[in-house]
Amino acid sequence: MAAAAAPPPASVRFPSSGRLDYAVSIGSPPTPVGRATYAWEASETAYRLSLSAETTGLVGLLRRVRVVQMSEGRITPDGLRPDAFSMDRGPKARNEFARFDWAGKQITFGYPDAQQTAALGDGTQDTLSLILQFAFVPIGDGRREVLLTTGRRLYVQTYERVGEEVVETPAGNWRAWHLRRVRAQAGDEGYDMWLATDRPFLPVRIRWTDRNGRVTSATLDTVRLARD
Repeated sequence: MAAAAAPPPASVRFPSSGRLDYAVSIGSPPTPVGRATYAWEASETAYRLSLSAETTGLVGLLRRVRVVQMSEGRITPDGLRPDAFSMDRGPKARNEFARFDWAGKQITFGYPDAQQTAALGDGTQDTLSLILQFAFVPIGDGRREVLLTTGRRLYVQTYERVGEEVVETPAGNWRAWHLRRVRAQAGDEGYDMWLATDRPFLPVRIRWTDRNGRVTSATLDTVRLARD
């Protein structure tokens, strides 16, 4: 593990649109289970993100699963400010959502038949915007607390920058910052993410550890970026 890199220069600008395709696996050693696509569109003041994931191969034949997340909002000097988030697991599922009322400092989240409200703190993110938030406003040395909604829950997570590593992917080798959630106790769920430093802080690997300790990894294999 190399020494921590310096913060990015102010001239670094995230592409106005892009699509990143990932191979998804579960466990260690990893077992391939599906594909995921992370896509975005952004202007100087607004963004729209999507993440679609589905099982493929034998796993897809045995159990077809497709999940689509959406996040949209504004881009501010403090990074992304979500207005709406949704998680679509299919027509027969209870699908989570979150609505951010920044003027009223209130967030509404949960399910259509079981909504709840809470105070909306500065810098609150959803699980989709969180990844690019760290691209727009990188973590320096130390840690950063984030009020995060999954649609189902709203709680504080703490992230830290571990250092800089070389990540090998089918899309090439990338120097990347490794960020991880600080887990205070067993059962804490959260991301590890690797953001490329030699491109505009693209997430080249994302790893999610759920409350049962199961690890799902997404590794970049195709990159499509707008030529701004």
